[in-house]
Amino acid sequence: MRVTLLFVAVAWLPACYRSAHGDRSSVAAITFVVDTSSELTPAGPGPVKPLGLQVTFGAHRGRVDVRARPARPPLKIGDVIAGPSLANPGDYYLFDSTGFVLVRPSAKQFATFEISDAAFNYEGRRDGWPEFFRFAPTRIDTIAGDSVMTVHGEQRLYWHLDVVKDTVCGLGGCSVEELARGRTTLADAPVAEVIVARWFGPAQALAQIAGGVDRLVGKPIRVTTVSPMTGVKRLRDLRATRVTPAFLTLPPDYSQVPWRGFSEMRGAQPSNRSAKWRALPGRQLTPSSDALVSVP
Repeated sequence: MRVTLLFVAVAWLPACYRSAHGDRSSVAAITFVVDTSSELTPAGPGPVKPLGLQVTFGAHRGRVDVRARPARPPLKIGDVIAGPSLANPGDYYLFDSTGFVLVRPSAKQFATFEISDAAFNYEGRRDGWPEFFRFAPTRIDTIAGDSVMTVHGEQRLYWHLDVVKDTVCGLGGCSVEELARGRTTLADAPVAEVIVARWFGPAQALAQIAGGVDRLVGKPIRVTTVSPMTGVKRLRDLRATRVTPAFLTLPPDYSQVPWRGFSEMRGAQPSNRSAKWRALPGRQLTPSSDALVSVP
């Protein structure tokens, strides 16, 4: 009997330790949801409904799971041509401040792209922003044909993350507290990827915010993005969580393919750089309150 009790006690201790201190096989993270409702723009509801997304960030690596993909034709928005996103429900993105990966589990394939510039701060500074943005009425046209799916180029995004007065707030005078402000530049990607990339910087900022996100849970929080597809969008269900390292890494048996519209790996990260996505970063940086945050 004594031997049996001793065995049970020894087996029980690691479980108690994991319960009290967190399972060492998981990492701390934050997560939130983006729905498919239209974004606000200076001209009213936006013409492009975003993907339905679950966004997670932890251990200096992010993941965006695609939950829903509203059907829409290719559009010309002013001078910008935007095809539908190539991501389907069940696909997901991995990202950090240097690049992002679209992963297709159904085909065990992935395509990678570089982020040439990404930074943010918690002091409301407009570091790296243009002096002003020009807003004017925008003409929106539907485009026939499939050729626009191959249109790509540099995409620059400028964003700020705010707690706002309520969930029905308009564009002006809504911010109660600005949480972070930053910028992201995709070196070369289809403009439709802005719909996903606009969440990269804000997710990282929330994950590294002083004191954690507990004080923000339940508050109306939204991201304002000025980019080829400018818009204001609320995030939902923000909370702290824990995820396994495997959730934030690329499976070893997935193969790299070129993005549609790119010849070979043009615009994509070289194959030897894709290895970084198969493991979590070995070095973690702590954001400084007086410095622009940029995590490699």
